[in-house]
Amino acid sequence: MNPGKDLLLYLYWVPFRKVARRLPPAILYWISSVLGGFLFLVARNKRHRLEREWIRLFSDNCAPEISPTIIKKSFNILMGNQLEILCYDCLSAENISQYIDCEGLHHLDQARKRGNGAILLFAHFGANQMVMPAIGYRGYSMSQLSAPATVWTEVMPDRTFSAMEKKAMHIRWQLESALPVEHINIFGSLKKAYLCLKKNQVLGLAVDGGWGKDRIALPFLGRKILVSTGAAHLAARLGCPLLPTFVVREACGRNKMIIEGPLPAVTDTRQESITAALARFVSILEDYVIKYPDHYLNFIELRQRMAERGDTPLLEEVEE
Repeated sequence: MNPGKDLLLYLYWVPFRKVARRLPPAILYWISSVLGGFLFLVARNKRHRLEREWIRLFSDNCAPEISPTIIKKSFNILMGNQLEILCYDCLSAENISQYIDCEGLHHLDQARKRGNGAILLFAHFGANQMVMPAIGYRGYSMSQLSAPATVWTEVMPDRTFSAMEKKAMHIRWQLESALPVEHINIFGSLKKAYLCLKKNQVLGLAVDGGWGKDRIALPFLGRKILVSTGAAHLAARLGCPLLPTFVVREACGRNKMIIEGPLPAVTDTRQESITAALARFVSILEDYVIKYPDHYLNFIELRQRMAERGDTPLLEEVEE
């Protein structure tokens, strides 16, 4: 147990949360930038891990050279994402545009004209959870396949969590549950996901998480990335389109959700059809990561730490 860490967790999730949710978004994002800069200076171990993952990710590719600016931006992205979570229960249709703009909603509207729903396919890139309020508070009925924040006590059974750490997870899950979507536990039955699409609603799903049984390895920046095939199987069975969706943080701190055009249609559950669609998604993700590497480094670093604990790695080396 670490009393100092528990005290910081308490201050962050209880009194600071009450203050943060009352701040104008512009002030909140300014604070996230200040905190990101502070962490960049003091969190040396994490900074070194981010630098290591940068070198591993781009060692064989044409990308911006590593610089303190890019790593610092990664800390800013991290803090912006975290502070937004504190405000989940005060987001609304009236204020959502202050936190996130939308681009490409016409792709979603066009997809739903078929009458069999649409799947927003995304990665843990940027503030990906902001897709939920961005869609839900703009009048769309949405369900989200995800794991509750409390899942860490299950996926890390070798670690003892303090009472305050468990309380922080519980508070986070309460805030996520306040978002205008129906959460579907990815470890449970997919019946609700089928019903969502059959009702011509929107289903959100990340393909690069550590959960899911069936995955395929696809080329990504000179290596291979493991992605789940679950969304492609749903699309094949129900005939719904897959729409790549990304959240980019603008210079002012506010987010912009970008819905791209549909992936190649998954006509059946054969490996060729599924691979073609997901390979196209990974290609689009690759372009976003090259352009906004600071939006993905934190997740890559997290997954590498999990892999060191015995979890399935996100990225694989290519055998020569």
